[in-house]
Amino acid sequence: MSVSKAQLLAIASVLFVFSAYTISPANGLTQDRGHISTRRTVLDVTTNVTCSSEYSWMNNDEGQSPCLVVGYVQAACAEDSWSITPLLSGHHYDQPNVTTGTINPCSCSWSSYNLYSACTVCQGSSGSVLVWGTYSAECPSSDTSSYFPSGYTISTNTSIPYWASMNPSDWTNVIFNTSQAQTLANEHKADLTPGTSNTSSKSSIVGPVVGGVVGGVAALVIVGIIAFILYKRKKDTTQLMSPVDLDGDENMAPRGTTGLAAVKAHMSHAHSPSDSSSYSYLMTTPAMQLQEVGPRYASPGGISSVAMTPTLYTGSMVSRPNVPMV
Repeated sequence: MSVSKAQLLAIASVLFVFSAYTISPANGLTQDRGHISTRRTVLDVTTNVTCSSEYSWMNNDEGQSPCLVVGYVQAACAEDSWSITPLLSGHHYDQPNVTTGTINPCSCSWSSYNLYSACTVCQGSSGSVLVWGTYSAECPSSDTSSYFPSGYTISTNTSIPYWASMNPSDWTNVIFNTSQAQTLANEHKADLTPGTSNTSSKSSIVGPVVGGVVGGVAALVIVGIIAFILYKRKKDTTQLMSPVDLDGDENMAPRGTTGLAAVKAHMSHAHSPSDSSSYSYLMTTPAMQLQEVGPRYASPGGISSVAMTPTLYTGSMVSRPNVPMV
């Protein structure tokens, strides 16, 4: 079964698209440390909490209070709007728990605990701050080992203050310490934007890059195979159309010569009038068989001549020498 050029190109296109799609991560997914994780979309984050001005050092580079920033941290793992409301007197913000369904990598992170604690302090309720062990009691250990979960990204509208990235276990008595946090803030270190300007964002493009490279190589291989097949078919066709050397030597008709012209050209190359030696020559065609036998004799004028007699019944033509007249 022959395959046309158009069909081969169509097959190559389908294979290329399939390889690029299966190797590259789908839109909305990223590769990070050997697994695929979803990047959530932040819809809306708000707060109506007003922090005391003495705690302005808690604000990030965008001038946002810890109460608003912690909302962005929570929203990174929740595909929904997020709002932080003021605390009632003697109350505290709930820790992640199974009952409320708030256990996730974002709510169990260091920054979530530190920012919630700072939001409590800036409202004048420092006595309501929870110990880190109490806050993270129901969180899996895999979610309490970093300031922000790997594989997620925070909104570009915000940033996490450096002091909020501290491991809560390093605070005195393993509880948020306002004095220690302020000391870190006074170092004026850059805020953090996980998933947008650090290693996590770089790892997120590894999948598409690798997929593109492998897909490109696969496409080149397929194109090469198609080119070889087309070249082979063209070469075979050219060989079938080429003239054949009639007697096996280099004296053949010019390329492209056919029919009677080829026969005459070949015979003129094969035998020279100056050759007086005996010879025997046989050529076969679909129409008839030509045969010349015997020696050539020179005529009185010095020109050799041959008489050729066709025999239609046998398909042969016999040459006989002209006998000089006396």
